[in-house]
Amino acid sequence: MSIVVDHERRRRDILDRSIALFGESGYDGVSYRRIAERCGLARTTIYKYFKSKRDIFDAGVLQVTQEMAESYLRVMARTRASAESRLRELMVAVLDTTMEQRILLHVGLDYLLSRRRAGADVSRRLRRHTVGIKRMLDSVLVEGIQNGEFPGAERGTSMHLLYAILEAAVLRLTVEGKVNREALVAMVDQAIRGFRQQPVADPAVG
Repeated sequence: MSIVVDHERRRRDILDRSIALFGESGYDGVSYRRIAERCGLARTTIYKYFKSKRDIFDAGVLQVTQEMAESYLRVMARTRASAESRLRELMVAVLDTTMEQRILLHVGLDYLLSRRRAGADVSRRLRRHTVGIKRMLDSVLVEGIQNGEFPGAERGTSMHLLYAILEAAVLRLTVEGKVNREALVAMVDQAIRGFRQQPVADPAVG
């Protein structure tokens, strides 16, 4: 009697174990052989699902990116909610996802640094993975500016501020290995309060 293999489950298991191994040893410290050993499978079996170590890494990034996109799109679909509430919810969702995926985040940074040391231009790859969330944040921010919810917001500066909060979370997670969620959410709330405030007129003007 032949054994029925759940290929999707096996593929996910290979992916999860490989990402954990990348997190322990770094991208360059992991070989295809080590991945096979960690999964308890022959290299030929692994090859049926992923042709290379790079394929495994890219699949992990794609999987997380898709999960993130689905979560963020649900927030964006709440068109009856105010721009303020959606902007806050979106920022908190990104922060939470970042904390949940800290291993892959660490692996991704290690991978980008290794490629940069090899002389590769990593900025394009980085932009490709971040352009989606930037567009969503910009869309909600512009909506709030146009409908009067954010009279104190200037589009470019405000986007830089929001993204700086996310970058701070990434830096602390990858360098320190931990992050204060409450402090980061408080930064988001403070930024949004600033967007809502009416700009103060300069008495020297006019």
